[in-house]
Amino acid sequence: MEGAAVWMELADGLEQAEGYPKHKSTRQWMALRQIKVLIKMSDWGPIFVSVMLFALLSPGLLFQLPGRGRCVEFCCFQTSGAAILVHTLLYFAIICLFSFAVRIHLYLG
Repeated sequence: MEGAAVWMELADGLEQAEGYPKHKSTRQWMALRQIKVLIKMSDWGPIFVSVMLFALLSPGLLFQLPGRGRCVEFCCFQTSGAAILVHTLLYFAIICLFSFAVRIHLYLG
């Protein structure tokens, strides 16, 4: 987090030294604001949940819905187009649930 603190201090110093966009163009001022916003965004919860769900909902890894011979197959390590579509919809629904309804947050640093 030391690097982020240095960038934040630099951004604050530039903003105070030159004031609101009097001496800078609007584009430079917006870039400075974006740097400050990106530095403050250190919520790793949605990223962690997305990676875990992507690994667990890979068709054929733990289960496959629909299976090739049955409705649900477990640990078959094979996939089909229909299974990819169903798992994509499941992934999207669960990501929306965790991101918007449950609001999992994980702050590191």
